[in-house]
Amino acid sequence: MALVREKDGKRLHVKSTLMGESLVSKEFIEQLDVAPQERLYPDVKMMKIGGQSICDRGVKALPNILKEIVENRKDHKMVLTTGGGTRSRHIYTLGLEMGMPTGVIAKFGSMVSEQNALMIATLLSPWGGVQIGHADIVKLPTYFAENIIPVMHGMPPYDYFAIKPKVGRIPIHRTDVGLVILADLVGTRTVLFIKDENGLYSDDPKKNPDAKAPSRKYLRAASSESGRGTAIPAKTYSGIDSSSSARNTMIRSAAAAISIIPTMENRSRT
Repeated sequence: MALVREKDGKRLHVKSTLMGESLVSKEFIEQLDVAPQERLYPDVKMMKIGGQSICDRGVKALPNILKEIVENRKDHKMVLTTGGGTRSRHIYTLGLEMGMPTGVIAKFGSMVSEQNALMIATLLSPWGGVQIGHADIVKLPTYFAENIIPVMHGMPPYDYFAIKPKVGRIPIHRTDVGLVILADLVGTRTVLFIKDENGLYSDDPKKNPDAKAPSRKYLRAASSESGRGTAIPAKTYSGIDSSSSARNTMIRSAAAAISIIPTMENRSRT
């Protein structure tokens, strides 16, 4: 390992491509030659169980959803994350009213999401459900070798370091974003959001009956035109008895969400 001292003798560097460079220089970063990102676990299915849409509905939604997961565990490696739901919104409201900074409000959200992860892991424990932390993601091969279903909370671990939004103080990086960040980290080919709506709509379909759901063709085209990502073929499964709710719960792949992840086929060696 070569050491290089600056001509004025004030600083000593370890010789490398980044030696003495500003890491915030856009021009330098753009011309930097780097190796493609490795896909660590491309065959792992990253899934988020919605907080308000699924977890908060308890026995009306969770049993059939978890049954589907258990039935598919022999054929698919799955990592489950959880949203926060109604309790997150409640604690966000209290935090805003009491003047809490964004970082503290984000920590509140992490705690609620973690409660849901504990509940899901406990319900799945007879079939190998285990709650894990974010730092345990590198242990996935061991978990799968032991037929474990890993469950973690979906909130990105920014917590006290959460970036303050331009308007207000509600954290902008919450559990949906957390799943996408995890997907990019592990290099998965599949991201699934388990929600109670069959697709992504132009508006909130619960409040606006005229909200339209973009077609699969549209989502795929939008992803291709962006040049930034690749769409996943949409799959929809019924996950709850329609008699228990006015809306069927659906497990669906999220082509629109995955489209913001840089195309991994172009970055991977594997």
